[in-house]
Amino acid sequence: MSFDLARFHAAFFAESAEQLDAMEAELVRWNPDEPSREAINTIFRAAHSVKGGSATFGFADVAGLTHLLETLLHEVRSDRRALAGTLVDLLLQSVDCLRDLLSGHQQGGDPDLARLAHLTGELEKLAGTGPEPAAVAAETPAAIRQRRWRIAFRPSLAMMQRGNDPFRFLRELCELGTASVETHLGRLPELADLDPESCFLDWTVNLATEAGEAEIREIFEWVEQDCELEIEDADAQARKPAVAAAIEQDPAGLATSSIRVDVDKIDQLINRVGELVVTESRLRQLLAEAEESEFSPRRQALEALSTNIRDLQESALQMRMIPLSFAFHRLPRLIRDLAAELGKEVTLEISGEQTELDKGLLETITDPLIHLVRNAVDHGIESPERRLAAGKPARARVSVSSYYRGGVVVIEVRDDGRGLDPVRLLERARETGEVGPEDSLPEADALNLIFSPGFSTAEAVTDISGRGVGLDVVRRNIQRLGGRVAIDSEVGTGTCFSIEVPMTLSIIDGQLVRIGDGLFVIPVLSIIESVQPDPANVETVAGGRTLYRFRGGVVPLLDLRETWDLGTARELEESMIVIVERGRQYFGLCIDELLDHQSVVIKSLEENFRRVSGLAGATVLGDGSVALVLDVGSLGGMLGDRRQRQRQPAAAAD
Repeated sequence: MSFDLARFHAAFFAESAEQLDAMEAELVRWNPDEPSREAINTIFRAAHSVKGGSATFGFADVAGLTHLLETLLHEVRSDRRALAGTLVDLLLQSVDCLRDLLSGHQQGGDPDLARLAHLTGELEKLAGTGPEPAAVAAETPAAIRQRRWRIAFRPSLAMMQRGNDPFRFLRELCELGTASVETHLGRLPELADLDPESCFLDWTVNLATEAGEAEIREIFEWVEQDCELEIEDADAQARKPAVAAAIEQDPAGLATSSIRVDVDKIDQLINRVGELVVTESRLRQLLAEAEESEFSPRRQALEALSTNIRDLQESALQMRMIPLSFAFHRLPRLIRDLAAELGKEVTLEISGEQTELDKGLLETITDPLIHLVRNAVDHGIESPERRLAAGKPARARVSVSSYYRGGVVVIEVRDDGRGLDPVRLLERARETGEVGPEDSLPEADALNLIFSPGFSTAEAVTDISGRGVGLDVVRRNIQRLGGRVAIDSEVGTGTCFSIEVPMTLSIIDGQLVRIGDGLFVIPVLSIIESVQPDPANVETVAGGRTLYRFRGGVVPLLDLRETWDLGTARELEESMIVIVERGRQYFGLCIDELLDHQSVVIKSLEENFRRVSGLAGATVLGDGSVALVLDVGSLGGMLGDRRQRQRQPAAAAD
C-alpha cells in the first residue's frame, strides 16, 4: 500500500512557521546575563521539530541545517556552550535561511543556496571550536527540580499509514530527560492477521525531566487526534485524569485542542451566512407587505430565525479573527537588527497583542505597521550621543499598542525621539513646491504633509528610508480598509502614529438611506445622530463650503447628490442630515430619506468593476435591489481634498 505524503505538506509548513517564530522570539529576547532554561528548551524543541518533519517529508536541505543547529543547541542544553554573541546571531540568520528554504519547497521557488552554504560553513566552524564557558552555569542541574511523569501512548492502527512514525515521538520523549519505556503487546494479532503498515503496539514511558506537561504534550501535537494519550504527574499524591491535570496545571488553557481549517472554507461559510442574512431580510419584507401581526406564528418564527442567524453570523466571523500578536511577533527582530545597523539603542514595548482583527485585515495592515516601526527607529530615534546631549537616556523606547474603541481597532506606534517640527516640514514643503512660498498651514495640516507622495525630510538617502516613499502608501492602504491614520508629535519629545481600522469588512450593521436616485448603506458604527436641519444653523463660508452648527460646534456638510450627480439637489430644509464620525472628526451627510436598519453583506466592487472613492462595496437587499455601502473614512478625505483645492487658488490670488 502506498500513500501520498504531499497531502500533509500544508500542515507541516504551517507548523514549521510557528516553530521558527517561537525560536526567533526567544532568541531576540535572550539575555546572556539572565539565562533561562525554559527559553533554551523552547529554542531546541523548535529546531528539533522542524528537523523531524523535514526529514519525514524528504526536505534534506532543511533537515541538514536544523540537524547542525540541534547539535550546537544540545551543547547549550548540556551547559557545554554559551548561548551568546556569535551563536545568537548565527541562529537568527539560520531562522531566516530556514524560512527561505521552506518557502522554496512550498511555493516552488529557488532557495539561496550560496547563503545556505555560507551559513552552514560558519556553523560548522563554530561547532569545531570546542565547548565554550557555560552561560547557564548559575542554573546547575542540581538547582532545578526534576519531575516524574507517566505517559501512556496508544497510537491508532492507521497512524503509520498517515506518514507518522510512533518511534519518533518516543525518541523525542527520551531526549527530554531520563526515561524507561514499556511496550505493550495486547493489541498484537495473530501472524495471519498482521498488517505491517498498522500499529498494534502501545507504550508507557516513565520520564524524569525538567520539562512541564505542556512541553511533553507539544511532542504529540501533530497526532493528538490520532492516538490515545494520558500524561500523569507521578509525584502527585493521587493520580488524576489527564484532562483534570491539564486544567489544574495549565489554567491559561494551553492544553485545549484545536484543528487547522483552510481559510477558504471559512470564507465559504461566511458567504453562506451572508446569503442567509439576505434571505432573512427578504422574509421580513414579505411579512411587512402582508401586514402580518407581530404576534403571528410566522412573525415569531422569523424572530427566532433572526436570532439564530445573528448568533451564527457572529460565530462565523469570529473564526476569521486572529490576535495582533501574529503581526507584532516580527517587530522584536526588526528592532534588534535595525538598531544594530544604525548604531542606536532601542527598547521595544508591546501591549494589547491579544486584540483580535479579521485575518484579511491583519495581513494587509502588517506591512504598514512594519514601515511605521522602521520609520520610528530610523527617523524618529536619535543617536545615543544626541540623546545624552539632550538630557535623555541613551536607550530609546518604541512602544506598539492596540486596543478596541467602539467598532474599530486602534494600533499606536509611539517613540520618544526627536519629534516632528511642523515649521521644518512646512519649509521642506515650500522647497518642493508642495505649498506656495507664502502659504501658512495650521500645525495639524503641517504634520500631515509627511503623508504627501514623495515627501521626505531625510538629509541622506539610505537603504532603510529617506527615499520619499512609504508614508503616503501607508495612509492609502489604511484608507482602503475603511480606516485612517493620524499623527501626533511634539518636538524633542516624540511622535505617535495612530491607525484605526474596522474589526471586519465582511458583514456590517447598516442604515439604509436614499440619496437622490440611489440607495446607500451607512455603517451604523459611524453614525452619531440623524437630525432634521434647522436653516438657522446653516452657514456658508468662503469657497462655498456649507457648515452646520451641531452641539456647540460646527460640522462640514457633504451633499452626495451634487458630488455624484444623483439627481436634482433639494433644499437643505427638505433633507435630513446624518452626522457621522471619521476618527475624531465629525461631518454631515445630506440624505433624502431614512429607510431600514439591517445587517448587510458587503460585496467587493473591485472584483467586478473598479474601486470607487467613497464606496466600501455593494450589497444585495432583501427585494433583490442593490445598495452601495458608503466608506465614511474616504468620504471624510473627500472633504479634506476639497478644502485643499479651495485653499490653493485663494493663496495664489493673494
